[in-house]
Amino acid sequence: MGSTVLETQESRTPARSSLRLRSDWEFWSVLAGLTGIYVAALFFEGQRFVWFDELCTFDIARAGSLRQLWQWVLKYDNNPPTVYLLSRWSMEIFGPTAFGLRLPSMLAFYLGSVAMLLYLRRKVGTAVGAFAVLMLWSSATFYYATEARVYALVFMSFSFLLLSWDTATRQEHRTLALWGVAFFNALLLVSHVFASLCLMAVLVAEAVRYLRRRQPDYPLYAALVLPMGAMLVYIPLIRVYHGLILWPQFHASFLMAGRFYYHAMDSVARALFVVALAAVVLLPSSKNRRTLTPSFAAEDWALFICVLLNPLFLNLLLMHRQGDFFDRYTLVSDVMIYGVLAVLFAVRLRFRKITAYAAALVMLFLMVHMVQRNWVKRPRQLDPSTFRSLRPELPIVISNGATFVEMSQHESPAVVQRLYYIKDRSAALKYDHTNYYYDFEALDDMKSAGFPFAGHVEPYSEFVAHHRQFIIYADPFEWLPLKLREDGAQFTLLMAFLNEIPYPPDSLLHPPPPPPEMLMGSPRISYATPYVEQASPYIARHVFLVTMPPR
Repeated sequence: MGSTVLETQESRTPARSSLRLRSDWEFWSVLAGLTGIYVAALFFEGQRFVWFDELCTFDIARAGSLRQLWQWVLKYDNNPPTVYLLSRWSMEIFGPTAFGLRLPSMLAFYLGSVAMLLYLRRKVGTAVGAFAVLMLWSSATFYYATEARVYALVFMSFSFLLLSWDTATRQEHRTLALWGVAFFNALLLVSHVFASLCLMAVLVAEAVRYLRRRQPDYPLYAALVLPMGAMLVYIPLIRVYHGLILWPQFHASFLMAGRFYYHAMDSVARALFVVALAAVVLLPSSKNRRTLTPSFAAEDWALFICVLLNPLFLNLLLMHRQGDFFDRYTLVSDVMIYGVLAVLFAVRLRFRKITAYAAALVMLFLMVHMVQRNWVKRPRQLDPSTFRSLRPELPIVISNGATFVEMSQHESPAVVQRLYYIKDRSAALKYDHTNYYYDFEALDDMKSAGFPFAGHVEPYSEFVAHHRQFIIYADPFEWLPLKLREDGAQFTLLMAFLNEIPYPPDSLLHPPPPPPEMLMGSPRISYATPYVEQASPYIARHVFLVTMPPR
């Protein structure tokens, strides 16, 4: 491990064993403290509402057999089956609960953070590593520690791949490190289709390393290349998306790439400003104070730059394929941003060990604030009487597939038996500009295949032919209200929900609801009395009583 300014005094101690003992004691103390912080944060964050994407993981993981699980993955999702198998085994032990469902992500995010700490400890010392980890945890990225999806697994796999690759390139006895490269490389590739971009960064770094040394490293090449055979599983998964038209507001673009970097910085910018201000104002200048010199080689910087540019690369690829981009697709780039920021702050502001721990403490305060805010504003399951008391003789109609799946899982049987998801592909394409829930994840098809969806699925024309008055749970800008208004329906607004959405704002399926003035300005929408506002965990936020015109 390279010498750093954070351990200058320790490096002058003749007793190497004493130095190692103190360094190990510091590391294990920091790790114990971080573990306690992580467990405490999970206690609050893990009680979040289980939303649509997680329910897909839940249902696929509980398939009747592994063969059926694979068939469902091929037809209804575009992720390799790894995350579903992990949640399946977890729920076999802890039961079909939110904890059992999310435990693989909780463990993966923690282990990925430990690998990040180990890597940075080797490069810049334990204190700066703790600063970087707490910066990551205080950002919006921490959300994925408690989401039952694949992104925490991608983070863990890449972190250990980076740690193993760094060990294999710098140590003479490296058999275990080479096996680590091969294993975590394979795990990365069978986690997510876009995780292959992270491997490309390692391959670029290895090419730079060859140019620097002019010596091939065939065992390491084998460990990096042979697991790429796992990418064959991508072929049937990618085919699922042929012909799929996604939401235009999320189409990949240079703007979406720029938004990614803005969101990453916005999460921690205020805390970093406090750190920089304190370092400049409070720390005395000293000509004798040495500058931190991280032990990064040219190939390390090549890898960092490639990972940092992954959002741009992915947007370019998706622009070519007319796909949608979400920040979570390049979560590893978030992690790299926070690691690089921690190193840059430590170098440019000449952090001492006490300074780095003070900066970590600032990030801890930000994390506590974030967890407390999420806990207070977390979406809670609605009171069972909320929908049950609304005209109990009328059906409740949903136009958004995510809301339908969530309500069929979370609502009482009395509400679920009144629940209808109605479909009109041409209207959805006309108004929502997407064929999602029609040509991909069609709920009637999934229900026929064995997904445990309660409620009813009917075509729009068939439903309105038999029901002249009903309740819809939707927002005015969705296809269903717009189609109904086109057909002459009258609306009465019964309830509006002012809620916190149970997932990051950048991944919303729809834009925010229109202001009340827009609703009031519509000649076909009136207000019922009393007008009710409360929190809701679901995506839709308006409940209307709809009356169809006389035939």
